[in-house]
This record gives sequence, structure tokens and C-alpha cells, in this order.
Amino acid sequence: MSWMNTVPVRWAVYFVLSSLVVCAQTTIEAIRLGWTDDRYNHTLALPVICLILLYQERDLVSETYAKYQPGLILAALGVVTNLVLTYAVSGVELYWRMLAVCVSWVGGYLYCYGPGGFRATLFPCLLLLACPPIPESWIHRAEVALQWTSADVSEVLLRFTGASVYREGLYFAMPGLNVEVARECSGIRSTTALIIVVAVAAHLLLRSTWARILFFLLAVPAGIFKNGVRISTLAWLGSYMSPEYLHGWLHKNGGPPFTMVALAFLVPSLLLLQRLERKRNSTLVPR
Repeated sequence: MSWMNTVPVRWAVYFVLSSLVVCAQTTIEAIRLGWTDDRYNHTLALPVICLILLYQERDLVSETYAKYQPGLILAALGVVTNLVLTYAVSGVELYWRMLAVCVSWVGGYLYCYGPGGFRATLFPCLLLLACPPIPESWIHRAEVALQWTSADVSEVLLRFTGASVYREGLYFAMPGLNVEVARECSGIRSTTALIIVVAVAAHLLLRSTWARILFFLLAVPAGIFKNGVRISTLAWLGSYMSPEYLHGWLHKNGGPPFTMVALAFLVPSLLLLQRLERKRNSTLVPR
């Protein structure tokens, strides 16, 4: 019997499809937002990533149908909460309504596989709860924080190169050029993508909880540094080479090349953590 034909998988699919139909308005809004706004691409990407991880870790869960009743209660509670927030309460943000849908999915999975299966695949289940589109007010705060921290890093890098720069808030004055670190320069999209990649890499490539948490915490500083390098590079080129760099290919499509800056910091960190894990495990092995 193939994995897809097992009873728990079939019932888990039933739970997801049923919630999608019952909570159709919320899911359609979330899909439309994730498709049209780059800041919310994770809403579409994370469910796919969760499914891939669950498939990869299928050997960790039993094919026995658990019928864990608290999971069924949680699934029903998620669906009812979504319906109440959608049709009985006005002005509720999409985040909370979609979170209720995701809770219903987790509850259905818990019902099918029980506490043991849930603990064995805890990471993809928790990752699923990060799918809902973050409220606009939260996004704005994150963008502002990234704006200022990226501006701080950019100033340090520009001064390190010996460039003549005067800064006032988010504005930089350089020879023949004035630059503003706008909200569009916050790097919120690339930082979100980097956080997801780092979280998945930590789960797959590291074994200890302390190493996974430490590597995950490096995602935001790496994203800020990468964004600072991008801003300072464009500002330096625009000031000392040509202002056209601020409107050219590097500005519009330079995300992937500058992402290599973050990877140049994260990959050695990952290798170091793996080495520390092996060293720590070797010292714990009785001789």
C-alpha cells in the first residue's frame, strides 16, 4: 500500500479540502493577496513547503489511523472561529481568519496521526501556522525597523570605503547625489524569504535544538547586512560612477546577486554549527 493510499492521509486530505470549501472566502482572499502582493508570497509558498516536508518525514509517523479526539475538536474550533470572524464580526483582519483555517488543518492532522505523529513532524506543523498574511500594521513596523537598521549598516559601509557622506535620518548626501532609504528599500520581501530558507535549512541540516535556534536567529542580521550592502553599493556607484545605477538593472534586479552576501555569511555559520554539533556529540559518547 502506497503512502498516499493510507487512511490517515486520506482523512487529512478530507479535512483540508473541507475547510477550504467551508472557509472559501478567507482562503480566496489569502491566495489573491499572496499572488498580487510580493510581501505576502509566503502565504502561497509555505503550504507547499509544509507538504514537501511532511512527505519527506512520512516514515516518522505511523500509518495507523489515530482518531485522536482533541484534534477533531481543535479542527472544528478553527473552522467555527473562521466563520464567526468572517460573517459575524466586521473588520477582522485576514491574518486572524486565515490563522483559524490553519489551526483547523493542524487539528485535522493531530486527529489523524495523534500526539506521537504530531511531535515527530512538529516543525512543518508549526511552519503551517506562519502561512497567514501578516497584518499591514505589523508589516509597516517591520519595514520601518529594516529601513533604519539598513541605513545604519549602509552608513558604516560607506564610511569604511572612504566615501564622503552626510546622513540625516534616512537621507544620505553624497557628491552629486542625494539618496533616501525608502520603504521600498527596506528589503522586507527578501528578508522574509531568507528567514523561511534559514528555518527550513536549520530543520533539515542541524540536529540539536540549540544549533537550530542559533542559526535561525542569524537570518535577520544576515538580511539586514545584505540590504545594507545593496544600498551602500548602489549609493557609491551612483555617486562616484553614474547616477544611472540607481535606476538600472542592478537596482531593479540585484536581489539574487546581493543575496549571495547573506549566503556568504550564513553558509560558514551553518558549517561551523554542524562541526560544533559533531564535536559535542563525540564528547557525549561513552568510552
